[in-house]
Amino acid sequence: MGILFAMLILTLVVFLHELGHFLAYKWRGVSVYAFSIGFGPVIWRKRIGETEYRLSAIPAGGYVMPTDEKVLGILLDQEQRDALEQTHPQMFEEKRWLSRSTALTRFIGAAAGPAANLVVAFIIAFSLSIGSEQLTVPSAPTINEVVAESPAEGAGLKSGDVITKISGLSVHSRDEALGWLYYRISKGAVDLTVRHSNGSEQSYSIEGKLFGEGEDSTRARIGVILAPNLVITDPTVTQTVSHSVSMMKHAAQSNLEFLGLLLTGNLGMMREMSGPVGIVAATSAAIKGGVEHVLIILFMINMGLALINLIFPIPIMDGPQMLFSLYEGVSSRKVPEKLQHALSAAGVVMVAALFLFTIVNDIWRLAR
Repeated sequence: MGILFAMLILTLVVFLHELGHFLAYKWRGVSVYAFSIGFGPVIWRKRIGETEYRLSAIPAGGYVMPTDEKVLGILLDQEQRDALEQTHPQMFEEKRWLSRSTALTRFIGAAAGPAANLVVAFIIAFSLSIGSEQLTVPSAPTINEVVAESPAEGAGLKSGDVITKISGLSVHSRDEALGWLYYRISKGAVDLTVRHSNGSEQSYSIEGKLFGEGEDSTRARIGVILAPNLVITDPTVTQTVSHSVSMMKHAAQSNLEFLGLLLTGNLGMMREMSGPVGIVAATSAAIKGGVEHVLIILFMINMGLALINLIFPIPIMDGPQMLFSLYEGVSSRKVPEKLQHALSAAGVVMVAALFLFTIVNDIWRLAR
């Protein structure tokens, strides 16, 4: 049941992303031929008005297909075209085709998907904050205390040092640093970069070990105690909004750092990538922790999906499509059609390869 519910959550995030595209095209007067949740073979379809709504076999994705001469020419034979033109003649008005629309319309249509995910992420962050009698404002990952006879003391870490990177990944808050520390220590030695009180930076490689008493003695640690977060009691609406934006900022910084390392060929980051299987597994685990854990996972998935679509240099993603539209708007020249087709074909191959890689990576990681 948990896995089924997790799949529904992932489908919901995809639906909201595609709904953003759909509503933007409708607002700008572009005809939409099909709206699909999932991709691959269509298992259910129903035309309502001029748009055919679909459920497709692979739920980890979706698409909005605006109408243009290629869609009408490739997907339909002459008999189907004639029948559709009789029932929905407005679909054949060339001014409503995406290929005949302005660069601004195409830019808005591409941007609306990531924008929808960012709006949802803000709503989730706000809902997590608004019901609280107090807000926790993340502090910098500053070391308050180094435990005596710990690996950290042996390495030379001092009180007042600020952790800036963990295994090459920048960290900006106490909670972010703790999350990465727990994860990396469980895998072996953790690489830290710290900024000393005199402003100089130094790197360390520290192996966690079991020490201490009680529950603390059951988990490998390096022996640092970080400065506590700032707590605001009875927060105002303005403080709640600011806190929600701060959550999005920290999530964006982490995602962008991860994507930067990934795109520069960091093999360690590639092994950390998750696809549909990993996301469903993480969401299924979060469900057991209650509503708050599910909302946090939803928040992270929405932020990740928005940023990947905006930043990832794959031509069929939203970011590159926005750049194509921006280039046309500034130069008054379209990107050559042959180049667009070649880039799109390459993009499909890249997305398929990425999809397969993340699935294999997820299964391998879960099987360990």
